[in-house]
Amino acid sequence: MKKIAFVFLSLSVILLSMYSYKLLNEISARNVYHEEDSTGKISKTEGNNETEGEQVVDRKTKIIEDSDLEAVFDYFRRQKDHSLILVNKWNLLSENYQPTDIKDAAGIVPSTKEQMLLQKEAYEALITMFNGAKNEGIEGLFVVSGYRPYSYQSQLYNAKVNAFSSQYDLETAKEKASEIVAIPGTSEHQTGLAIDFSSAELLKTADPLVEEFKNTPQGEWLYNNSWKYGFVLRYLPEKKEITGIISEPWHFRYVGIPHAQYMTLNHLCLEEYIEHVKEEKVVIFEDYFGNKYLIGFVQKENHDILLSEEFSLEKVMNVSEIGEEEYIITLKL
Repeated sequence: MKKIAFVFLSLSVILLSMYSYKLLNEISARNVYHEEDSTGKISKTEGNNETEGEQVVDRKTKIIEDSDLEAVFDYFRRQKDHSLILVNKWNLLSENYQPTDIKDAAGIVPSTKEQMLLQKEAYEALITMFNGAKNEGIEGLFVVSGYRPYSYQSQLYNAKVNAFSSQYDLETAKEKASEIVAIPGTSEHQTGLAIDFSSAELLKTADPLVEEFKNTPQGEWLYNNSWKYGFVLRYLPEKKEITGIISEPWHFRYVGIPHAQYMTLNHLCLEEYIEHVKEEKVVIFEDYFGNKYLIGFVQKENHDILLSEEFSLEKVMNVSEIGEEEYIITLKL
């Protein structure tokens, strides 16, 4: 009798050990991605309606539930910038819009004003670009304009309307003025991402912002090299019908790397580039320096990229908001 009891007890211990081991593994598998750290792993709270045999999901590559999707978009909201924000006469900024984290480049790079404010990303890229120009023997390059608040843009626009009013009726004068000076709320300068350049020689003239700038050594260098630093020539003559602005060879816009090279290589203005990414959904691009990127369009109704094997929050290097809950994300592969 004692032998039977001993055998029964031994079997019970063995079965209990096997069950505990199995249960521990299941719990570990379910909880392995619960922890959230600074690298961007997504927390997941298990619901009470988990079906038996539900497959464990890798948070680094798969987003399949509403809670996961909301966690990713919450990450995007916290990490977003406005480097690809589209501002034109069809996409206006509010009177109260002000860029965050602006810095003064005056005194650091040659400029015509005592204060030359820019968003941090553009500010840092500008300094690097000036160093690059200097290393290649380019001197006499000046920054003429950076961030402009809504109120100052209003002054510039109204002055241009008044100048045309002597030749045209008021509505025509406004239309003509808007082709040269952006209507308040439609100026990229309000973002702190746009810069007007000129040369030392042109600064001696009545108007340093002229078409001739493109033929100066400074203008030619910017045209050929600005994309390496995240800038693009914003208003090309052949894109006037799309941008709504005439040729401005002095006006450069910071959009970041690798977008600047892709736009320049494919001869796309910002309006075209945003539409291109939205249509393609995912663009794989290798830049001049051999770096490979994934550029994708994401919105809650269209987030297939989040299901791809390439997607990982650890690879996200930039999140740019282009509309309400619409983002262009950039991953370095």
